[in-house]
Amino acid sequence: MTAKWSAFLVVSIGTLLGTIDHSGINVALPTFARIFEALPETVLWVMLAHGLVYTGFTLTAGRLADMFGRRRVYTLGLVVLTVGLTLSSLAQGLWQLVAYRAIQGFGAALLVSNSSAIVAAAFPGEERGKGLGLLEAVVGVGLMTGPVVAGVLLDWLDWRAIFYVRIPVALGAIVLAVRLLIEPGGAGGQRRFDRPGAATLFAGLTCLIVAINQGPRAGWGSAWIVVLLAAAAVFLALFVAVEARDSEPVMDLGLFKRRAFSTYMAVLLAYFVPIGAVLFLLPFHLTHGLGYTASAVGLFLTVWPLLLLLVSPVSGTLSDRIGSRTMVTVGMGAALAVLLLLSRLPTDGAAILTVTAMALLGVAAGLLLTPSYSAIMGATPAGRLGTAAALIATVRNVGLALGQASAATVYAVRRAAHEVSLPAALESLDRGRLALTLGFQDAVLAAAAVALVGVLIILAFGRQ
Repeated sequence: MTAKWSAFLVVSIGTLLGTIDHSGINVALPTFARIFEALPETVLWVMLAHGLVYTGFTLTAGRLADMFGRRRVYTLGLVVLTVGLTLSSLAQGLWQLVAYRAIQGFGAALLVSNSSAIVAAAFPGEERGKGLGLLEAVVGVGLMTGPVVAGVLLDWLDWRAIFYVRIPVALGAIVLAVRLLIEPGGAGGQRRFDRPGAATLFAGLTCLIVAINQGPRAGWGSAWIVVLLAAAAVFLALFVAVEARDSEPVMDLGLFKRRAFSTYMAVLLAYFVPIGAVLFLLPFHLTHGLGYTASAVGLFLTVWPLLLLLVSPVSGTLSDRIGSRTMVTVGMGAALAVLLLLSRLPTDGAAILTVTAMALLGVAAGLLLTPSYSAIMGATPAGRLGTAAALIATVRNVGLALGQASAATVYAVRRAAHEVSLPAALESLDRGRLALTLGFQDAVLAAAAVALVGVLIILAFGRQ
């Protein structure tokens, strides 16, 4: 097996371990609430603890990989993830599980911050898009199978199984990483670590993610949400100030002077915000607004990762031949069209229209994501690939969180407004369902406005 395919094999296993967990843990939350006799808002910390550590540490992990070598840091990530899975499967209480999930988040940050960088470095420049496209297809597999795997394990075994069945796979991945991954020449040249930058970044992102997550629930004007947002602004401003003066920063701000790097990062943010909104709102709309069963909703949501799986390798190969701008422009335009379509879903079922929209959403993701990743990696110096990969992951996580929070707020406000403005002659049930649908349409239309910004960015600045 050649070096590039060896690297792809090892990274694919780690990617599957991470994405199956990310997409499947939601299924287990009601079980955790029952087993530990906890409220839903308390059980939510099983997800939030993982997300906070994962998001807050990813950029730092990318910098560590650039300093000490991606092979070392990726392998360490597999070890930490294995420890977290083992401890989670042995947890005796909810808060123990929350703490062990944070350990898993630390391991996931070490993995994700290196995955794209390892593949981009292993494949030659003319095949970079192909390698990243295949990796994005693996992501699609994980997103599709995660909920199914989690549901089967919960039904046939117990909640601990969603953790311990992955331990042998993670151990095998560690062995393969040690034996197959090759450290590129010149890795690990700089050893000084920017502690102030790492600390202010982690604090700022943690405050921001908690505020975004809890804002719709607690109210954006509540005192502790305002304090969290203010703290996030202060810490992130300090982070930028520290990075501007440090000779070996966690995040090299000079990368943003490269037009392709900053342009495609901005496009990714403009994509992930509306996608986070849609993936958050659609299950509520399909269930409460259109009356579909949970199993039907699950089938609807598997359509887009299936198309992502099919399209990503093709778009990656095409971007190697024709460049990223055309692919990303078409993908962003398709995403905008899908959002406009979803914003006008009728109230009478719309099964075919919904399936079509989800399929187009997967095609748009496949056309947009891999070429964007390839353009960003191509604009990044070899010694900063870990930082670039980590920043992509951070933009994805923050964008999805912003999309979910903004969608929840717009949805709640517009739904309430429609309930007041709808004709009084409507029966209360019809009135409520219609208000749900109209609130969903308004929230998706707001998300479409963000996608339009993405289209304008790639048209204006995406020239290669």
